Order: sequence, then C-alpha cells, then structure tokens
Amino acid sequence: MKKFISLIAIGLILISSGAFAASSPDEQWRYQRADNLTDHKSIVINDGLMPLETYSYLWAENHEANGNFSRYVCTSTSEKNCDKPQQYRYQAIFPFCSDAADSDCVEGLSAISSSGKSEDAIFQEYSLAKQPNNFKDDPTLGVMHNSNPSIWNLPSAAHNGGTKYAVVAGVTGVKLTSDPSVDQSIFAYVVPVSIFNKALQEIAYCRQATNADNLSVSANTRCTGAEFVYQNSQVPRCAIAYGNEGACLVPEKFPTDYRFNLKLRLSKNPIGWFHGRITSPEIALTTTKTGGATLSVSANPVQVPVFVSAGLWKDVGDKTRNWWTNEFVNCRENCGPAGGTHADDLRVEVPTSFIELNQYPYGDFSLNLIKTLASEVGDKAVVAPTIWSFKTLQGSNSAAANQCISSGSGLKGIVTTNSTTYSQGAPTFNSGELSYKVASLHMLADGSAFKGTYDLILRSDVARCLYNFTKAPISATIEVVSESGVNQVATTTVNEKDGWLYLSAKNFTFSSPTVKVKLTQGSENSITSPSPTPTPSQSATPSPASSTQATSSKATAEKKTTITCYKGKTIKKITAVNPKCPIGYKKK
Repeated sequence: MKKFISLIAIGLILISSGAFAASSPDEQWRYQRADNLTDHKSIVINDGLMPLETYSYLWAENHEANGNFSRYVCTSTSEKNCDKPQQYRYQAIFPFCSDAADSDCVEGLSAISSSGKSEDAIFQEYSLAKQPNNFKDDPTLGVMHNSNPSIWNLPSAAHNGGTKYAVVAGVTGVKLTSDPSVDQSIFAYVVPVSIFNKALQEIAYCRQATNADNLSVSANTRCTGAEFVYQNSQVPRCAIAYGNEGACLVPEKFPTDYRFNLKLRLSKNPIGWFHGRITSPEIALTTTKTGGATLSVSANPVQVPVFVSAGLWKDVGDKTRNWWTNEFVNCRENCGPAGGTHADDLRVEVPTSFIELNQYPYGDFSLNLIKTLASEVGDKAVVAPTIWSFKTLQGSNSAAANQCISSGSGLKGIVTTNSTTYSQGAPTFNSGELSYKVASLHMLADGSAFKGTYDLILRSDVARCLYNFTKAPISATIEVVSESGVNQVATTTVNEKDGWLYLSAKNFTFSSPTVKVKLTQGSENSITSPSPTPTPSQSATPSPASSTQATSSKATAEKKTTITCYKGKTIKKITAVNPKCPIGYKKK
C-alpha cells in the first residue's frame, strides 16, 4: 500500500517550492516539490527564517494517559480550555521598545560600513497591525510583550529591493502549570526585505482554532506563503506576511561590506549558549538593576549552503536508498524531524511512500546525513542564501556536557558558523581540547569551493574552569582537522579581552572537519598585576581581527625553570621563575 508520509517539524512547515527565476537571489529560492509522485523522496536542510518563527502564539497542551494529545490555541490563559492545561507552549515576538523602561523589546538596529561609520535604522511599522494569534501578556509565563515582526528603514545600507529590513526577535517557552519556573529560549533574525503585493489570497494566520472550543490538531496550511507554494512557481519565497491585503515581505540579499548591530532589552538575563548564523561577532551584555539585561550583537551576515537530496525512488543512488531504508528507518533518538514516527514495517513501505524530510541543521544525525549523501548530490549545494541570526543553542546544558559548561548561570558563550550542519550544543571538552564538528558540501552551486567560518566567544571564567587555570593570561591554538586527521590551512585569530575569549577560524574547506581549540597558560608569577575575572554582565568586544595570537605571559629577566605536572592522562609543562602546578595537578 502506498503512503504519503510528511515528516515536517513545527517551524519547518514551509521550505517553499520551486525556483522563482534564474536571476533571482538565493534568498528567494524555493524547493520545487514534486506533486502526485507517490514514490518521491526529498531531504532539505535549510537554516533560514521559518514560518513558525514569524508570529506570536500561545498553546495550551495536554498529554493524556491513553496516549491522546490535545492542543488549544489561546488568546489568554483565562479563556475556555486554556486556564488549566498541563503546560503552555508559547512564542512571543518582541515589539519595538516604546520607552526607556520597556523590556522584552527591540531597542534598535544599525548598519556599520567597512569604514566604521554607523547609521541607526528608523522603526517604521509592524508587518501586521494585529495577528489572530497575538495573546494577552501574562507575567506568570515570563512574557512581557508579544507582537509582530518590526520593519525598519536603513537608507545607508540599501539592498537590491530597497532599504527595508525586518527584525524578527523574541522568545519561545514552555511553562508547566505545576512548576513556577519557565524554560525559555531567545532567537533573533535581521532580514533585508521588499514588498511583494500578489502573494497571498489571505493573511497568513498559520495555526488557528478549529472550533468554538479553540481546539487545534494540526497547523493550518495558510502559513506565511504556503497558500501559493504549489499553485504558482513564478513568485518569490514569502518570508513574512505583510499588511491586510495578502502581501508579503520577500527576503533580499544583504549588501556587501556592512555589519549589522541588533540591540535587545530582555526582562531576564540570557542563560547558556547562543548559536549564530553570523561571523566576526562582537557582543555586549549589560545586566540591569531589575535582573534583566541589554544584549547587543554586532556581526557580518554569512552565506549558509542549502542541502537538497530529492528524486523518484527508481532514480536515486544506492547510498541514498540505503540511507532511507536503514539510517532513516532505524533512527529513534536525536534524529530531529526524522525520528519517532516510523512503524516497524516502514522499511518495506519507504520505496512506495511519498516522504518529505525537512531536517534540522544540527546534531550527529544531520552531520552524518551530509557525510553519507554528499557524493550522491555531486558534493554541491543548490543555493547559499545570506543569513544574520542567533538563537539559544539546543543541548547546551545536557548531562554529557562538562560541568563548567553545563552548570551555573548567565551567558556562557556564542558559537557561530556558516556550515550547513553543526554539532548540537556547546563545544565538547576532552583531553584538554574544545572540539566542535561541522559538515557541509564541498562546493557552492557555481562549482566554487565553499569556505567555512567558525567563531567561538567563550566566557573567560568558563575557560579557566575547564582547564583549572589561574588568572594569568591565556594563550590558545586553533586547528581545523579533516576526517583523515590532516590539519587544514585556515586563517585563525585568538584574543582575550574584557572577560571573554575570542577564537576564530576562517577559509577552511569541507566536507566534515572538526574545529579544535587548545588553551595554555603561563604562571601567575609571570604577570605583574593580574586583574580579577570580569563578571558575565560586562561588555565583550574583541580586538581587531588582524590579531593572530592571544596575550601571552610577559617575559622576565629572571632565570626560569620547567616542571612537569599531571592529572590523570593529561600532562602539562609549566615554565616560570617559581613554577607551580595548576590546581588539581601533581608534580612529577
């Protein structure tokens, strides 16, 4: 029996169909879905702005003992079926900050030219004056506001479609009614946009209540452009619903030689790790007297290649067939959209089923997917749109993480890369090295080699905790190692400043290298006046990118000696006037 199996994660409902035009920018690319082909298979990995991220919502959810699940669309926590659920799931898009005391809002957007000149954007309007999923603010959810994407004007940073930029920033959260705490994550996108007036027949309402009880079983198809996806392949990808007449905001390519700065005011200090689709970031985090924070991120956008594997079963290669009938069918944990939906007999049904898989860009399953199927797609990406975004990194506080990474509060660091897929969570720490895996196809659509970027901003006190370091300056080396263990030639920079450690590797090639960072340190005696480790609330601004090495120990005129220290299998050699082993190490 032939089946239609659509494995589409919430938030990945629309990948978009077809190519708008040969001359259209990569940002407007849409995958052309093959309708009415029951044995068609497709895998897409695309980390751009997704439909579910463009509107606010509040859902009341219940999981019953018999396995049934219910979800209600709510405009407040007091209406019918929304007052006492097992849990609330919500997303709150931040509005423009209306006054100096406002929080959970967008304070400002600016563009910085290559000459260093900065211009502030002017807030103009919201994409929609009101969206049906907007809900009443409720402090118990940890939400101060919810609104709609904001539109800004930046004349100095004009793009091909004009001078409009959309800011889509906010928080997602889960709140159990039996627990006063809230599990909350932050996300933010800056998108150059132009207005397309003939896209939708109706405003994109996305998930709606289906009856008088507010019950919602599945996502409504009218979700930011889905209305026209299969009807007309000659329109660009709609990024955000706009106005009340069925228009939308179309993504455009970022102008070259500009950095962008986004400032957010948060009612809570961010916790854990951020991941960013940006490069050469600079961050500033200032804690407010009320316990909130002002977060500023300046960075360049990056091109992120899109992976696509698609075709009829009879036309796909042997590796692709093996992947579908083995890795896809057998994966049960940490699989993203591919996991948790497969019947035991699905292996037999895969060849005759229509399957769409819109896969997450992170985790071992996605990393291995690209490594396995790279040759099947010519080791070439279909497009590489420019993206500027950051969000809370999943898995950063898992039990497997080192305690220095997983414990404590505050923002620990930011990991950014332009790789199609990347490790899930914070960098791993093993044998004295911080490691982070990435995987992408080797070439861009035009056949040129894709060059990778990787940036790690690590709080200095977290680094010292990992290595049992003192407050003496830290030196570091950063390597990009291929699967065969060969070091790649890459431009690397390392710097420590204002309580943050900045490490960067650029211009390395793919398919699946590992970025490795090793930190070292001289003795405290080798510096004259060590300063205390700054708190996480201080600003973090790197030195110029031309710096190629972190600050190292100052030389002294006195005679130095070297001792060997060990802890388990880890060995360190300490050279100083009066060398001492770091805390936790013993002298040989």
